[in-house]
Amino acid sequence: MLKDATTICFPVLERIFVYSRSRRGGSLFVYRERKEESMKIVLCGFMGCGKSSVGIRLARLLGCSFIDMDKYIEEKSGRTISRIFAEDGEAYFRALETTTVAEVLDKENVVVACGGGTVLNPLNARTAHESGGTIFFLDVPVPALKERLKCCTDRPLLMRPDRMEFIEKLHAERYPKYLAAADYVIDGGNPPGWLARKFSDDILAGKYGEV
Repeated sequence: MLKDATTICFPVLERIFVYSRSRRGGSLFVYRERKEESMKIVLCGFMGCGKSSVGIRLARLLGCSFIDMDKYIEEKSGRTISRIFAEDGEAYFRALETTTVAEVLDKENVVVACGGGTVLNPLNARTAHESGGTIFFLDVPVPALKERLKCCTDRPLLMRPDRMEFIEKLHAERYPKYLAAADYVIDGGNPPGWLARKFSDDILAGKYGEV
């Protein structure tokens, strides 16, 4: 596939037909085989690791639906995550996450981008696995995460003066829990488009078994 291609996926039976349009004007059709079994791919990792940006691209390449859990919760509750935290507290939000994991993984052929804290609760990771999900941890170095999150204004946990120190401390606390929950660890340091293409190629080639 061309590196600068715009891609739209059309799942047909067990094949994924990929139409690739280059910004230079050329176009082509190719297809990749897809397993008949339903795919349930769960992306976890620290804030800013690229779960949503990689996930939406990966879903298109695989012909799956994409669900951003935070946006799903916001749309269902009619409130932003920040407002939920402010009005009801973090414990209430975490309970919503637990309910949501079961809901979104009841669907077939889906790529789910979890919130940064979702799989820290062992119950959520267990629910994901029992629902047939495969959990992938997008691992990004702390310096890169700090750069990505330095100007962020929509993450309640980061609304504090010691943001950089807090990111480092929180990452150290969460890292072993991501590893414990995940079936596979993915190097998330590359650009989202490149990473999604590599990820989809590896999935379709069976590198990660049945997902």
